[in-house]
Amino acid sequence: MDHITRRRLLALSAAVLASPLFAAAQQLTKVYRIGVLFSGSPESSLTQTMLDVLRQGLREHGYAEGRNIAFEPRYAKGKYELFPELAAELVGLKVDVIVAVPTPAALAARNATGTIPIVVVAGGDLVGTGLVSSLARPGRNITGHSILAPEIVGKQLELLRETVPGLSRVAVLRNPTQPPQAAMSREAEVAARVLGMQVQLLEAGGPDEFDSAFAAMTRERAGGLLVLADAIFIAGRPARGTTDQVRLDHQPQDRQGARPGDPAVAAAARGPGDRIGSPPDEPFVRERVSPAALEARPRDARE
Repeated sequence: MDHITRRRLLALSAAVLASPLFAAAQQLTKVYRIGVLFSGSPESSLTQTMLDVLRQGLREHGYAEGRNIAFEPRYAKGKYELFPELAAELVGLKVDVIVAVPTPAALAARNATGTIPIVVVAGGDLVGTGLVSSLARPGRNITGHSILAPEIVGKQLELLRETVPGLSRVAVLRNPTQPPQAAMSREAEVAARVLGMQVQLLEAGGPDEFDSAFAAMTRERAGGLLVLADAIFIAGRPARGTTDQVRLDHQPQDRQGARPGDPAVAAAARGPGDRIGSPPDEPFVRERVSPAALEARPRDARE
């Protein structure tokens, strides 16, 4: 997912939070508590951008911190195994709504509560992971935004081959704790066969596993590297060795995955608001990422 799509999804999420349904039901003296599950750390510019956009989207509809809303952010710092504990903590605080940025956060929130509304931002394969049975009728207490990017992996491999003439073997780095990445890996294998390339799958569930993954890539003499989009890869920046790489989730200049001025992270954060106080029953908003929107930005992996 590129940074433009992320901005749009965040802005849409803020719109859900700040809808007329919420406005009609609110008590002027009540401060609504918004729990947010982040995969990164509080210091990352991506995290700060997401919070800023959520604040801005809600402020545009008359809701501001210190007056009628309060954020309760929790940070996994790249360790997805912490999401269940963090989600349980938010449930214990009796927040009015939980905003879950990556799909694993949404799964943890769903397992922690069946009553507190959950808004998913930039979800992946939400049906395939079992989060919901249908995007059109999610049911339960979950709604939000789903990213559809079926052709993106193939396009990235095509761009990588154009960047590295004669490329015949490419490594694909995925996070095994991220269920949507299994489907993305399969797409990479199918696309590679069409392009006449072999795929070497690498797995890293955290920064401490980067070295072993890259050692395997070196042993197998992969000539290119495709890093599937994941927060731990953004934070840990697994780029080393001697290959060229193209990322599925292109990084902007700050390397953290978002730019404060991009108009599209502003659209994804306008979504979580009518979920405060009543369970959601609306279908997911589906965003399709077009391969034509991609920019090839190969880099020397030693950067």
